[in-house]
Amino acid sequence: MRIKTLLWLIYAICFLFSASSARADCAGAVAFHVPAPGSALPPNPTIYAFVPYDYPTPDVVVKSGDQKIAATVEQVSTNDSFKSYRIKITKADAGTIEVLTSLTEAVSLSVWAKADYSIVPTWKKATEAKEVQTTMLGQESYGWECSHHLTWNLEPSVPAMAYEAVWASSHEDFAAGKHISAVFPMNLDGFFNPKLENMVPAIKIGHPNCLFNNFEWSSPIAYMGLVALHPDGSKTPAAKTPAEVPWRFDSAIFGPMTDEFYQEVHGTDKQGNPVEKTD
Repeated sequence: MRIKTLLWLIYAICFLFSASSARADCAGAVAFHVPAPGSALPPNPTIYAFVPYDYPTPDVVVKSGDQKIAATVEQVSTNDSFKSYRIKITKADAGTIEVLTSLTEAVSLSVWAKADYSIVPTWKKATEAKEVQTTMLGQESYGWECSHHLTWNLEPSVPAMAYEAVWASSHEDFAAGKHISAVFPMNLDGFFNPKLENMVPAIKIGHPNCLFNNFEWSSPIAYMGLVALHPDGSKTPAAKTPAEVPWRFDSAIFGPMTDEFYQEVHGTDKQGNPVEKTD
């Protein structure tokens, strides 16, 4: 049995026998859709499903009442933490639709996600911004007996259901468009709160709660931008100036990168002046 499969079995057993007393965050992650269930969508929308790692390709059914609606499902990215699926729905011009994403894992654990949406012909994006500015919020870190969470959190300036993170190992490669990319939900906490209640966009890079690493650094710093993905299929491109995501984490529990840690990673201060290393 694969190690990840065994871990999922352990998560399931923990959930079944200790759900009444354990923290909700200790339960196994579940699949979910974006945008949030109950959202209004444009005709013939594009949505996304996010599924925990090591699960097979899900079955996706889209219905309007009792009638099935054609949809194209494509896996757009994967990592050791989760898989991202794009769902393009056709012939949905008005009314309400239901999206059901279901699958059965090798250890016979049923996993499913369900969302109802209303199709609004007059739907418009929340903003017509020309680019997405990406701000480094800082580090988020916590842990307990079940798992731990250690991520750098990025804030996009444009609201969206999902984001394509694009990154490079240098400023020059980023500016030249030599990107690696992956699709992230607007907030990874949706794996434990699939209704996305009270959530704001925050792209979390590193080791998210109860999941494996969602990012692999190929250099000491990843230069990263965020492309906003909208339900009408359009995209808002990333700004030309990327955020800097270091492979090492600061000693602070949460907060912006300290001056000392910045100097340790870069070898300069934040103004670009060289600093001498001290023992």
